[in-house]
Amino acid sequence: MSLPPGIVERYESLREGIFQAGRGGDQGWALLMRCGLLAWARACQEHTPKQRLAPLNPAVAVIPDHLSAPLVQVLAGMILQVQQEVAHGF
Repeated sequence: MSLPPGIVERYESLREGIFQAGRGGDQGWALLMRCGLLAWARACQEHTPKQRLAPLNPAVAVIPDHLSAPLVQVLAGMILQVQQEVAHGF
């Protein structure tokens, strides 16, 4: 199986962004985590943006401390609900 042109560079860029402090919200991260490397690579090949978007500035998108715990609880509940639905075939 041959890799699409530029896919290794895009993967390394995404990987580097994940390991750098303050990043991780780059395009494709959610797809990679949810669906795996093959789905991410196919999506990259099908939906190559004409212009690369700049990563989000984490200083702008900071969640206030008093909302962090409730937000984590809501997100965890959503994830657990999806896992239950998948497990029970809903």
